[in-house]
Amino acid sequence: MGGIPFEGESIFAWGGNFSEGYIFSLDSDDGAILWRTNDTRLNGFPSVLAAYQGQLVVQNGNLIFNLNETSGFSLWSFDVGASIYQSTADDNGLLLFGASDGNFYALHMDNGTLAWKTPVDSQNLLSLVNSDNPLTVFPIQVDSQNQRVFWSFAVTEQLGTTSQNKHDRYMGTVCSLDLATGDVMWTRQIEDSGAFYDTPVGFIVNKDTVFLTENYALWILSAATGNEFGTQHFDHYVLPPVASDDKVFVVADLYLRAYG
Repeated sequence: MGGIPFEGESIFAWGGNFSEGYIFSLDSDDGAILWRTNDTRLNGFPSVLAAYQGQLVVQNGNLIFNLNETSGFSLWSFDVGASIYQSTADDNGLLLFGASDGNFYALHMDNGTLAWKTPVDSQNLLSLVNSDNPLTVFPIQVDSQNQRVFWSFAVTEQLGTTSQNKHDRYMGTVCSLDLATGDVMWTRQIEDSGAFYDTPVGFIVNKDTVFLTENYALWILSAATGNEFGTQHFDHYVLPPVASDDKVFVVADLYLRAYG
């Protein structure tokens, strides 16, 4: 069971098999089964995305379900019709996520209705994704104070054909959307070259500044406009940025770097 397996005094688990599965809730004190779902659409490997007002929001493939936290009864479901990336719940009851259809979604968690859907894949990068050209998806950042949501995704095109000729091209999109309406406030295209590997990615917003890391690079952008403040390339992998109060810390080239 992925996502959030614990909530309150309950533990959520996945049972059955890949084609006929179910979610069940266990009492955390004695392990007693409290309830078990019987929705035949549940299969594969579901993930609890959020707990909201006595309900559980569960992702199962392209579907998002809402279950009563006490009984396990299905309250509503929403079929995205595409792969779902980096679901994040905000403080106002919205479930935010990107999808492989190139759209960014905001869903009301209380009733499953769509708040808004916005196309963010302006260069159709997702059409390039295959076994050779992997997709990188960054964590969604919600700035409740300024009513913004930020997201980034990228595709690494394998242009080289041998290990000696790995001239890959990294093409990404960073976007900022209005949290209430989904209107795109700005988008920023980023591009890099070199040999890219499966390394941790980082994306964080702090003090009106966006910090994005991938492989050997760090990008610093204005959260208000998307304009680039600076880009740094290092000799070694860059670890994801961490925010603390008024500073952001990045580990690169065996140094801890602070940005304020």
